[in-house]
Amino acid sequence: MTCELCGLDSKLSDVVIEGTLMKVCKKCGGYGDVISIETKNYGSGKSIQKVPRKIFVEDSVNFVIEGAGKLVKDARENKGLKQAQFASMVGLKESLIHKLETSLMKPDLATAKKIERILDIKIVEGYGDPDSATQLNLNDEDLTVGDLIKFKKEK
Repeated sequence: MTCELCGLDSKLSDVVIEGTLMKVCKKCGGYGDVISIETKNYGSGKSIQKVPRKIFVEDSVNFVIEGAGKLVKDARENKGLKQAQFASMVGLKESLIHKLETSLMKPDLATAKKIERILDIKIVEGYGDPDSATQLNLNDEDLTVGDLIKFKKEK
């Protein structure tokens, strides 16, 4: 078997590293807590065939722009909306709208897109091709965490 961290072919053990259960070699086992899982044999029942898990990695990244709070405040005031009215339209508390407008916090992408629709402004930007996605097979036993990092850097 192949170690999920370093890719070394050796005997593997189950280890919890940063809260994630991984199959790693003895060398990489020092990075986490080795666990032993007791299994019970319930006889020979029907075996369940696993469907290969696949993940789609998007090549685009969306983010909220810097200075979005000022844009939101200016657009809200131009539409003549009070913070309370705008908060009810967006579905947030008035205190969160105040924090957004003073740039103490940034909205998540879903909220930012909702704000864009309501105020007719552009505060979400991105780069890359949103239509292209690459498929990875997560059941590939030779796939390591390092391979995923290399793959992401190439894209």
